[in-house]
Parts: sequence; structure tokens; C-alpha cells
Amino acid sequence: MAVVWPMHASADQAGYKAQQGLMWARWNKCEQAIPLLEEAELLRHQAHVSLALADCYASKGKLMEAVELYRALSEEKITPKHLFQDRSAIKKAPQRLADAQARLPTVTFETSEEYPHLEVFLNGVKLDDPFAPKPVAPDMPLSLVVRANGYDELEDEFTLREGEHFVRPIVLTKSVKAEKTSEISVSDEDVSSADPWFGGRGRVFVIPGFFWRIVGDGGRTVFAPGGALSFTTKTGNADLMLTVGYAYYGWKPMPLKGRNAPETDWEIVESSLHNVNATVELAWRSALDDGGHWEFYWGGGIGLGWALAGDILRTQAYPPDLRPGDPYTYQKCAGPNDPPGSYLYCNELDHDANHYGYAEPNWFAGGKRPFIYPWLAFPQLGITYHPSKSTAVDLETGLTTGGLLLGLGVRAR
Repeated sequence: MAVVWPMHASADQAGYKAQQGLMWARWNKCEQAIPLLEEAELLRHQAHVSLALADCYASKGKLMEAVELYRALSEEKITPKHLFQDRSAIKKAPQRLADAQARLPTVTFETSEEYPHLEVFLNGVKLDDPFAPKPVAPDMPLSLVVRANGYDELEDEFTLREGEHFVRPIVLTKSVKAEKTSEISVSDEDVSSADPWFGGRGRVFVIPGFFWRIVGDGGRTVFAPGGALSFTTKTGNADLMLTVGYAYYGWKPMPLKGRNAPETDWEIVESSLHNVNATVELAWRSALDDGGHWEFYWGGGIGLGWALAGDILRTQAYPPDLRPGDPYTYQKCAGPNDPPGSYLYCNELDHDANHYGYAEPNWFAGGKRPFIYPWLAFPQLGITYHPSKSTAVDLETGLTTGGLLLGLGVRAR
């Protein structure tokens, strides 16, 4: 009974909040309705509650929030489990979505000439296609930043009214400093030659805590320290770097379970994996100063990784008071129903019946432990400093299949 009670309590609370919010919404008191309907939706999704919340958003001018909810409802499939009012809400959503989208203002950018590497940022977000109409929130300040190679940065602010469709021309001014800098090549004798570079770098791969919550529940941030030896040479306009590296993906015990799995499925998972990888990485460079001592580079890489040693250990877990609670306080089961009374959590009937210090098999044996795996990195970004003609210090970061990459390296020739 202790296992199912919180679910019933949550459902009752969701129903109460929904009834109160719907009552205020019917009386056109959306200021009182919105927080109640939001809380009800967080506790339990119901299509007719979502529709009422979206209607309130639309009536209060929060069109972006309304469009997001209407779109989600329009994409929801009607099933036999839906109540009549939920089916009706799903059917009404497409028309409400079209009405709300028609009220949204849009901004479109246009240029009278081509600018190299044009980048347009609206409220700090880069637009993939700045020449396509972009829906925005009405009566809210919009911050515009435009950049292009060889031109001064353009900054502007403007506000659009509901239903307004604004076309903003972009006119940039040539930058005298950029023209001067572009004439100075990174391939000058001071900073580079045909000679290859040999180096080493320390690397840390970070798996953020939120990543675990994308694929399941629980987890915490993991830091995997390591390093790599590198060989770098020129190939056309890019640097080609070959590396052989190592990383230790070990972490202390932490709770994990599958998304939407029952509370009784929590496990304590720990790792002692030793990984090596071989990579091929490309980088393109741009000078940051007249002397060519500082460079910015960007690129990516591919390779193979091998988890050559170590294990991922899984152990069923139970709450100390045998009631669902904070999984980070859960303890390892010693065996089936051990300690006594923990049979709901420590059992021998589920798919994880033998998970008591269980070593997860690798992918090729049907398990989840990596063995041979692809190593991909994009983008890789960095800053290089040249203390002399023959030395370089690299500070790097990037997104990889092994986590967020942070690194510091030294090269010489």
C-alpha cells in the first residue's frame, strides 16, 4: 500500500488543481487559472487541461507559449484511453494553433549584397536561415546582432506588435581593421612551416548530469580524465592531427533506472572502465593578432574507441525506510529480499533478478557495456598561443561521443 499511495495522492492533487483552474478559466479569470492549470499539467497530463491552459496563454498575449501547447496537442494521437473531453480538445487544437500562429508577429531579414560568413543572432540565438520569416513574441524587446567577415558588427533593438510582419534590411560597414588582419596569413614564417608538430595534451571528458536524465532517471555529472599523444601536419588549408589517447570512465556508485520504469527498478551503478582511442582530427585556423601569435581554430574528428578493461557493475537498490523517496539515499541490496522486507526492490523475479554486483556484458554479448565504439567530435573549438616559432600551446573544447571535451596541450617541432 505504501508503494501506490503517492501515485494516488498525486492524481487526486492533479484533479483538484485542474478543477479549480478550469473553473477560473470558464469565468475568464486567466490570471488565477494559469498557475493552477500549469501545476495540474505538471502532475498529470490531460488534453482538455492543456487546451484550457493554451487558451489562457493566448488570451493573455503569451502567444509563443500558446503555440507550443497547441502544437503538442495537435500532434497527440487519440487513443481509446482518452476521455470525451480530451478527444474534443485534441480535435480543436489544430484550428486554435492556426489562429494563434496568425496572431504572431514575424521578422524577416534581407541584404542588398552578399556578406561572407554572415551570422544573424536574434536575442542571442543564431538563426539557421535569417532570410526566412521568424515568429517572435509580440510587445517584447528583440536584440539583433549581425556579423560577417571583414565588416563591423551591427547591433539593434526593436519591438513588434501582434500580427506585424516586419522586413529588416541588413547593411554592414566594411571594417578597416579586418581588412588589414586578413592580409596577414597564419602561414607566415614566424608561426608555421611544412615541418610537422609532435605533442601531448591532457583531456577531460565531462558527461553532464542532465545527459542521464535524457535517457533515463538518476545519474550525476561524470568526469573522465585522460590524455593523448599527437602528430600534426598541414594538409591544404587545414591541420591534420593524428592522436592516440586514453580516458578513465570511472565513477562512484550512483542511482539509475530506465525512463518511465517503476520506482522498484532503481539500481546502484558504478564503473571502472579504461578506454583508449585513436582519432583523426581536422582543424582550420584564423589569426587573432597582427603578429600571428594567437590563433582561433575549429574543426572535428573521427576515430575508434576501445574499452579495454574495467566493468560496469549494477546492483538492485532499496530505500532505507522501504518507502519511495530520494534515490540518492538508496542502498545496495545484498540479495533477494535482503534486507528482510525489501522484496519489492530486492527480488529474483524481474528482468534484473541477478543484479547484485552484476558485471554488465559488452555490446557484442547482448549487454550495455561499450567495447569497440565510434569516436566522433564536432564541433571542436580552440585557441592556440605560439610562444616561439617551434612551440604551441592549445586550449580546446568540443562535443564528442565520449562527452564534453576540455583539453590543454603542448606541441613542438
